[in-house]
Amino acid sequence: QSGLAQDELIPETCPAISQCQCGESLCTHKVSIHLEQGHSVNPLSQEVTNFNQILKEVSHHKESVLRLRESLTSAEKLSSDQLTQLEDLKGKASKLLSDSKPTNADYEQFSQEFNSIKTSLNTQLAELKQSIEGIDLEEGSSRADEAPKTDSLSEIKAIDSEFNKEGPQEKLPVVVSSGYDNTVKVWKDNQQTLVIEDHHSKIESMCIYDKDSVLTGNSDGSIKLWSIETGDLLKTFAVHSGRVLCVSKTIDDTIMVSGGEDGTVRAWDVDEEEENAVFKGHTDHVCVVLFPENEDFVFSGSKDTTIRIWDEEEKVLEGHTGTVYSLAVASKDKLLVSASEDETIRLWNYNTGDQIHVFSVSALSVGIPRKYGTFILSGGNDGTVRIWDNQKKTQAGVLGTHGDSVKSIALSKKQQFVFSGSKDGTINVQRLPGSELVARLDAHPGGVHSIILID
Repeated sequence: QSGLAQDELIPETCPAISQCQCGESLCTHKVSIHLEQGHSVNPLSQEVTNFNQILKEVSHHKESVLRLRESLTSAEKLSSDQLTQLEDLKGKASKLLSDSKPTNADYEQFSQEFNSIKTSLNTQLAELKQSIEGIDLEEGSSRADEAPKTDSLSEIKAIDSEFNKEGPQEKLPVVVSSGYDNTVKVWKDNQQTLVIEDHHSKIESMCIYDKDSVLTGNSDGSIKLWSIETGDLLKTFAVHSGRVLCVSKTIDDTIMVSGGEDGTVRAWDVDEEEENAVFKGHTDHVCVVLFPENEDFVFSGSKDTTIRIWDEEEKVLEGHTGTVYSLAVASKDKLLVSASEDETIRLWNYNTGDQIHVFSVSALSVGIPRKYGTFILSGGNDGTVRIWDNQKKTQAGVLGTHGDSVKSIALSKKQQFVFSGSKDGTINVQRLPGSELVARLDAHPGGVHSIILID
């Protein structure tokens, strides 16, 4: 048979392993053809070979997705754009391998493009796997994660909760974010309207003070009050002997609480500029504090793995085996939710101190409706935003994916919008029920660490 006839029998997805002197990239089937024609054949670099394996994997997933597309219950979750992007990435990679015989300079340029495309491919593959989560691919395909799952993302709509009931359309709240670029930014209708930059100390944490101002905890041990209307610095308090890692306040009170690198929790009257109390008990950094509305006590979570409730008598909740990163409360249910370095989310009855349930999943941030804890939101180290059905104690779905860990989650008052801030520098705005992406804000270079809503 001629070379052309043999080419017609070669699978399109067969990866290149060698480079011919004629400039063509050769798969295992074509090597013998070119050798018979007297050509000199050189093996590709290991990096090129590895990249071909990635292309093969991409093609495998693409074909699996095409086979399953008709069986998906929600076709819009797997958009044609996703398939187009995969095909485009594959085409660009193939062009790199087949244009001409590469020189050393070409290999250096290829290496740079390889790393860039590889990142894009991995991100796209992760998003595809999340989109088709719950549907088995052919035997041997891998899962995006091993957290408990329900059958599909549409299960979110089955949760018996206020956020699924029809009601007036909720307006987007004002969003205030802070990040590792040492700025606070204000967003209205998903548009940036104000930037505040602290030139004197690093911003470590943030919380609301009132509808016109926010408080930041800073690396020099201070807490600062900022106007989010003008950007002016209104007050500064010297509070902790180390970094202020967390701050919290209810919007209808003048008392705020803070936790620091010094292991203490402190309460301040912001209007009077007076320290009301110092709580000592943690043996390491205090990483999160929470001052619930309509309550007279404070929660704190620490690097010492404990959660403490500071009331007339201190109560200690033990169960985590790693740093406690995040806390959230549903006041009517007396439910406390905690996320930890030990890759668990734990549910507690904060009246009795009893642990109710444990979800095994990586989570850096958690959110919950303010009154009834029918569902829970979590942001993971893997960049996912998940929703959990607290009644069935199962995962209801994956709302979306960031390119890096999710450091902060906020739920709007009427529970129609979820805001997630990531170390990849973006804020995702999604609508419930379901997982419609309303906006993706390029917020803070270097990452977002705090989001608060004014609604």
